Amino acid sequence: MCLEKKEYDIIKMVQHGKYCERIQDTIFGQTLIYWLKYHPQTAKEELWNLMRKMLLQITWFHKYGEKQTYGYLSPYSVIVKEDEEIYLLDLEAEGSRETVRQIQSRTVRKYFSNPEIYRQKGICEAVDIYSFGRTLQYMLSQSEPDPPLTKKEEYQLAKLIQNCLKADGEKGYITFSMVEKHFPKLRSRRKREIEKKMPVVALGCAVMVIFGSAVGKRMTDQSKEKGKIIQADETREQEGATLENFGYTEKLEEVVWKISEREQTIDGQVLALEIYLKESGRGAEKEEAFLCLAQWYEENDRIDDAAEICRRGRKVLPQSKLLALTYLEILWNVEGLEPEMKAQVTKGILTELPEIQEQEQFKILKRAYGF
Repeated sequence: MCLEKKEYDIIKMVQHGKYCERIQDTIFGQTLIYWLKYHPQTAKEELWNLMRKMLLQITWFHKYGEKQTYGYLSPYSVIVKEDEEIYLLDLEAEGSRETVRQIQSRTVRKYFSNPEIYRQKGICEAVDIYSFGRTLQYMLSQSEPDPPLTKKEEYQLAKLIQNCLKADGEKGYITFSMVEKHFPKLRSRRKREIEKKMPVVALGCAVMVIFGSAVGKRMTDQSKEKGKIIQADETREQEGATLENFGYTEKLEEVVWKISEREQTIDGQVLALEIYLKESGRGAEKEEAFLCLAQWYEENDRIDDAAEICRRGRKVLPQSKLLALTYLEILWNVEGLEPEMKAQVTKGILTELPEIQEQEQFKILKRAYGF
């Protein structure tokens, strides 16, 4: 093991307040490919931290460095220090020549790089995003996390990698800030156990509404819903006035997040969002608005509310494939809901939109959960 450890010239990002300075340094460590070789069984949290640290380093490289592409991101160019800090190999240093020759070999380049992206777009983050996705794939293929990844974690990472490997920019990631934003959070085992014990009322109600079962409970829920809507309508004028705080030129995502943080109820949020879309002339972005709102809830571990937003969005936009797929993704990620109920909802959505079965996102979801 020690034979593979040696001194490496690395790129070190040193933080100064809000900014980072890129300097050259030398550390004692080993390439990620050898670290994985000698650590096949790794604590899940440790593996997760390595992936996050690698993402942080390449993100800083693009954010604070010169406008350039790293170009050779792979397990050969990621250096793991003894304290398990992660750094990028300095490709231009004299001492890196031997390692760079390995990186430039046809086998490594064929798997970890996509020259087509460079030919189409030139110097850009997408080149390194592709390599980052491939490196994550390799890390997961060479590791046996302890405890094993949950189905939700497997799906989240598979989806992240899929979006890293897309080169078109419309569906895939084009900046590392997007990758950072969607990198899944690792929840503690205790938190997962607590969530399993919590009732999934919103999702249960959603299933009942869709399939018309438990009529009495549904009517009760609808009565409560009407009461909330009436209360929300009474404050409509106040809502409209406060929308002046949301500039119509702001990104829709930012507007949605402001509404989410300001309004305490789903009814208030949906109402404020509808008013904003109508008054700003951005009604065509309704689908994106619902997706942003659902994402806000999901990132704040409010999965039931995220599912409820998707369900409401589907009522407004029943032909939206994205909303249907997002709803299914959230539904199958919930650990406390019976598989039979998930299967029922899935069957109903596929009956309405059978074409989503051809979407890559659906195929990944199906492989992860086996429905």
